[in-house]
Amino acid sequence: MNEFFAVIRRVGIFIICAQTITHFRPKASYEKYLRLLVSTMVMVQLLIPILGIFRKGVEEEFAGLMQKYESAMNRSMEWIGESSGLGEDLQQEYVMQEIYERLKEVEAVEPIVVEEVEVAR
Repeated sequence: MNEFFAVIRRVGIFIICAQTITHFRPKASYEKYLRLLVSTMVMVQLLIPILGIFRKGVEEEFAGLMQKYESAMNRSMEWIGESSGLGEDLQQEYVMQEIYERLKEVEAVEPIVVEEVEVAR
């Protein structure tokens, strides 16, 4: 109820100020434009609280969608965490293949003897 009185008070003060501005207009021909502007602004001030009621439903819907998005992101992050171990194995296998291929290329030119290989992480 306090919100209702706050809206009425705000609109009343705005109308008084608007009438004062309309009274001190430079030419009488501007009066209809000022009245149009003032009436539009009063309508907007009255519609804002009414639209606020409908906006609450939109906020709840948005919050629900955000929760769904967060849960989907968490599932994706878990899946990435589980599959990252597989990625390291594939990467190590690829590196070993690359090493063997390069050694074969060099060995074709000049024989090589590899005694020890150490992989540091």
